[in-house]
Amino acid sequence: MLFKLLLILVPIELIINYYKKNSNYELKEAIMSAKILTLAFLIKTLTDPVSNSILSTSEKLSQDFYQLPMSKNVILIFLVSELLVYFTHRLLHECRILWSLGHVLHHTIKNFNVLNGARVSLLFAFTNFYLVLLALVFLNFDLQTSAIVFGISFLIQAIALHLPYFQEVKWIEYVFFTPRTHRFHHAKNSNCNFGGFLNIFDRLFGTYVPNLSKVEIGLNEDFKNENVLLYVFEDLARLSKEVINEKSFLTKIKLIFLK
Repeated sequence: MLFKLLLILVPIELIINYYKKNSNYELKEAIMSAKILTLAFLIKTLTDPVSNSILSTSEKLSQDFYQLPMSKNVILIFLVSELLVYFTHRLLHECRILWSLGHVLHHTIKNFNVLNGARVSLLFAFTNFYLVLLALVFLNFDLQTSAIVFGISFLIQAIALHLPYFQEVKWIEYVFFTPRTHRFHHAKNSNCNFGGFLNIFDRLFGTYVPNLSKVEIGLNEDFKNENVLLYVFEDLARLSKEVINEKSFLTKIKLIFLK
């Protein structure tokens, strides 16, 4: 679904940029985003049957264990999924091996646009999507309803929060993230704004940042490989080298799991 949407939205954004004389696309970056996205969705397509089977089996097991009266409540599913997004997203940032495998590629972008917003790591389906769905199923929410609610939410987040419009909209930002506040999450050395749509959980757990004086998007270390397969595993290769070179076993463990 995301792939089909991008085929429509990217040309529209490029046309708008042409007439407004905006330049938020870099050719090299855009080509890499397209390659990564293609690989990610190829992996997702190949692994979907197994993932769907695990979800269906988990739903049956959880329903046999207990019944949740509000299992199809759309608002409740949305709120719980937002809480799960907050914690899974934060975990992806704080655990080095998960960061390398499941999220770092999304933070290699240097420009906000529709295509770059959809730049995901190869295991995004497991670390960003199925993990949340599986948690919802184990909490006994209806699988089909959860997949629709969270699927729509995930699509909108991937696109809307990465649009290149950064003006402050205070009345929205009391509760919701905007491209402006999500941009702070993508700033170098930032550790904030982990939520999806809602910023209430960031406010609750002390990770909400409403303003930054200077915002430079990206990572401190540039990814230099032009081959897409080498590019996607560049941070994992960097981590592996650090672990191999470290003599202390305890430090090796810390390198793998702490960031």
